[in-house]
Amino acid sequence: MALLFLSPLSIFAADFIGLMVLAAAKAFSASSVAITDIRPGNLPLALQLGAAHALDQSRAKSTAETVESFRAVFPKGPDIVIDCEGLSSTLTTAMEAVAPGGTVVQVGLGEDRCCIPAMQAVLQQVHFTGSWRYVNIVSSLALPCPALPCPALPCPGPALLRPILLCP
Repeated sequence: MALLFLSPLSIFAADFIGLMVLAAAKAFSASSVAITDIRPGNLPLALQLGAAHALDQSRAKSTAETVESFRAVFPKGPDIVIDCEGLSSTLTTAMEAVAPGGTVVQVGLGEDRCCIPAMQAVLQQVHFTGSWRYVNIVSSLALPCPALPCPALPCPGPALLRPILLCP
């Protein structure tokens, strides 16, 4: 299944992985990207990197509030949600926020076992897929280097950033 980045796209987490996903989405011509986090510190950087919307969820008290914030940006819901946290709570929110027939991609591995609302996925015809990194396959891919908040990642000028990086 090919993901079309011309569709509305949401990213859960503005941490290092979330910002890398944002950089990759923009490199592949993502049109409208909303990124969200409960830690608002990186949201201004997400806007600098090309996110159209940065949603501060630090005060959200429920999944419903988070879903409402996405509906304010994408009334039908984003067509693609990329969860860079990988928690039961974020996957549940992703399943509820995504547009009917949309795709939820789990990138984050925050919990050993995650529960997802299977009935929600079936009734909304949501596609759910995981993501795994293959070092030898993508090692030739290079993206423009954004200024990411990682002390172990010096990125001077127009340097290129390899997609597989370990950051303490």
